[in-house]
Amino acid sequence: MSVIVYDDYPLAYAVAASATVPVVFAPLTLRNFRSGCETLPPANTQVARPQPRGSLVSREYADALGRYEMAKDLNDLKLCDGGLVHGVGTQSLLHLMGRAAPELLPVERAPRLRHLLAIVVDASTRIGGNLSKSTESPRAPDAIVAAVDAMINIPNLQSFGALSDHLPVWRHRLVKWRCRIGGGRRGCGDLDVDVVRLALSDISEPAAARRILGLHNRLSLKTEDVDFLADLGQRLLRTHPGCRRFLGRVDHGGPKVARAG
Repeated sequence: MSVIVYDDYPLAYAVAASATVPVVFAPLTLRNFRSGCETLPPANTQVARPQPRGSLVSREYADALGRYEMAKDLNDLKLCDGGLVHGVGTQSLLHLMGRAAPELLPVERAPRLRHLLAIVVDASTRIGGNLSKSTESPRAPDAIVAAVDAMINIPNLQSFGALSDHLPVWRHRLVKWRCRIGGGRRGCGDLDVDVVRLALSDISEPAAARRILGLHNRLSLKTEDVDFLADLGQRLLRTHPGCRRFLGRVDHGGPKVARAG
């Protein structure tokens, strides 16, 4: 069985792995103690299929997870910045949501849950920066950053769309499980789920937007910049229309249907 003891793994290492841009920084290496997984039955190595059954992505994902647990030659795992492939972290969530209910919730909490809000934080910026404000050809670094932004931003939007589409399906599956194990008791279908996206690229305040672009791709931040970003995140969450609607439903005990968008 795969075991990860989160309390024994420093958060700083995870942050460092997320910042290891290929070529610029060396990857962070983890030892794969997969020997304890070799006797698992095939059923325990099955993975979620949030996409259509038999899709290429779901098969590749299943094969990759299977190798982590079973391959005898996969001893050292190299962790790099995943932003170039997937910057908002929803794909792993989607795969978990595709598993049998009550995944991804603990069994003891799943029957009692009434409200759930998924918050997707997208720190990508507008594509191209200031490239369109001048007829001059961009410098090589600016052109490279603009190209990378484009590669990151579009998959981020697609991932959020996939999560929004799949959330009602997951809710329906979880409600069926709750009502089945509870013998159809009253209230088993009372589950309100929603998802909101907090995006730096949607900031409308000119001064804040300029400051965000100035911090783009920085490898270090001053204390005042950290405070600025923390305050900005809080304000984005408090003023987000979807978040305000969700909190309003929590305060009033409803509704009892899924909403995603």
